[in-house]
Amino acid sequence: MHKIKIKHELINKTLYDTNDFYYISCKDFWDGGFETTASLEEKYSFYKLANKFSNIIKEILIELNDDVIIGKTVSEKSYIFEKWSDINRYDAFMNLTENISKHNHYLINIKNDGIIIDYIVENNFRYLTCIDLYLLNNKIIIQPTCHSEVIIYAEDYTKIIPIIQNILKNYNDVYCDKMSFDF
Repeated sequence: MHKIKIKHELINKTLYDTNDFYYISCKDFWDGGFETTASLEEKYSFYKLANKFSNIIKEILIELNDDVIIGKTVSEKSYIFEKWSDINRYDAFMNLTENISKHNHYLINIKNDGIIIDYIVENNFRYLTCIDLYLLNNKIIIQPTCHSEVIIYAEDYTKIIPIIQNILKNYNDVYCDKMSFDF
């Protein structure tokens, strides 16, 4: 992973504006991570799920063979780090911020930077960060959320959904589905 300078027009933020998008989810559900009083069993369950989703995202990135950009303007929100007063107490957050800064953009090489994907999924699932992965050539945004799911925004779903569904065949309790909002 390395810092990059990015022209804002490279990021297609209109992808967030769609009323129809796909998401990856499963029957297990964690909303915002776990409480500080969580049992060892509860933490194990959370991290097992986070690890599964991190592996799925890595497989998608490898299969699509694209440049992945993260950073301050590659987020649906106007920030990538949450603003909890005690956020620096969380080891997950500190592990991530040792590698990235909220003021920069980074290019991730999935073959060498898999641990960064792990950190992003863990922190997003625990609602400490809001870091989205932008696949530059495929015009896709992969957004792990604090609801322990991954939202997929894309210009052309017909190209990527079959790839994702094929990957998910290896995960018996994970599925990809379409969500529509009618406003």
